[in-house]
Parts: sequence; structure tokens; C-alpha cells
Amino acid sequence: MQRKKLEELDAAWRQKLAERKDALGVKVEALGLLQVEANKLRVEKEFLEKQLVSKDSRIAELEGEVQELTGEMAGAFDKGFQKALAQASCENPGINVSNCDPTHHVVDGKVVPLELDD
Repeated sequence: MQRKKLEELDAAWRQKLAERKDALGVKVEALGLLQVEANKLRVEKEFLEKQLVSKDSRIAELEGEVQELTGEMAGAFDKGFQKALAQASCENPGINVSNCDPTHHVVDGKVVPLELDD
């Protein structure tokens, strides 16, 4: 009788052991899948980080170009304005353009403020 009981206990333990082994196998398989997914995410993260650095670099480059072009535009505007003043002086001898700025223009030989129509 004791032998039979021991055999039953042994069979029950073997059954539990097999069940735990199967459950562990499922967990190991799931862990493997998670590791594959984590590796994919790491690769994607690295790609996105490189893209971000590239885009940040491009933004800085474009901002520099904008500053350069703005400076060139201001220089061109000033040069054009000085030429316009020289032309106004030639066309209107004796006119005082010393206080003239881009908000003024010459009308009938006089420097007058520019009025913008709405």
C-alpha cells in the first residue's frame, strides 16, 4: 500500500514537472519573440536618432542660409536705396536727401513722407 502511494505521488510529481516544463517552454519562446522585437525596436530607434540628427543638422544649415540671405538682401536694399538717393539728387539739384530714409520719396523736387494706401 505504501509503495502504491509512493508511485501515485511520483506520478503526480512527474505530471506537475511536465506541466511546469511545458509552461517554461512557452515562456522561453515568448521571451525569444520579445527579444527579437526588442532588437527590431533598437534598430528602428537608432535609425530615427540618425534621422533626427540629420534633420537637426539640415535645420541649422538652413537657418544659416536664411541669415546669410537676409544679410545679402539688407545689403542689396541699402545699396539700391543709396543709388536711388544719388539719382534723386541728380534729377533734383539742390535737394537735401540727408534725412531721407525708405519711408520718404521725392515729389515735385521735395522729400516727403511716403503715404501707404490701405
